[in-house]
Amino acid sequence: MLSLRALASLLASLSALSALPAAAAEPASRVAVSPIYSQLLAHSLPGGFQVAYENDSGPEYIREAVPLGQTVQKWTQMITVTGAKGLAANPDATPRRFVEVMAAGFKKACPDTFAAQLVHEGNLPSGQPAVTAWMACGATGDAPDPLRSEAALVTAIQGAADIYSVQWSMRGAASKTAPQFDDAVWGPRFKALMPIRVCNLVKGEKAPYPSCTNPR
Repeated sequence: MLSLRALASLLASLSALSALPAAAAEPASRVAVSPIYSQLLAHSLPGGFQVAYENDSGPEYIREAVPLGQTVQKWTQMITVTGAKGLAANPDATPRRFVEVMAAGFKKACPDTFAAQLVHEGNLPSGQPAVTAWMACGATGDAPDPLRSEAALVTAIQGAADIYSVQWSMRGAASKTAPQFDDAVWGPRFKALMPIRVCNLVKGEKAPYPSCTNPR
């Protein structure tokens, strides 16, 4: 049995602990929805990311999110959404072809340290054909900036009229060898973006687009 002195000491310790500030909660993920030309595109945006850039040039749409405190000029991770207006009408513009063209761009930037891997091919829960591929450079960059590694997990989606993509990119230290795909790193990122969903526009509906964020 505790003595009165020991009990008093324990109570004092507990009181001191309760006075400590609570640890900051991990920012919650949220559903990000954008009307992109003929349809809505929704995906989960992980906590700790903020939209830093958005532009619709007419035939092309882009939205970039980076970790809090970073910019689209200097970032370690970036989540990018794109849309290509009317591209789905081209029979050669499939989701697989989209990721192949992106991978070719990576390979051109780092022919000696390039790597790529198909991750998933099938339909989204909302029914659209989609292809997910990982691509990476061990060493890339333009002078005067130092060389860096860069990798991206890209999901391309065929909409009713347009082609969309959701990409999670990461930069790190440069390597003299081609990176290896690590499912322990990229698997959770792939899941963190889910569900990716393409929805039809609803006349008169405005943000946050409940028909796509909470479909029945």
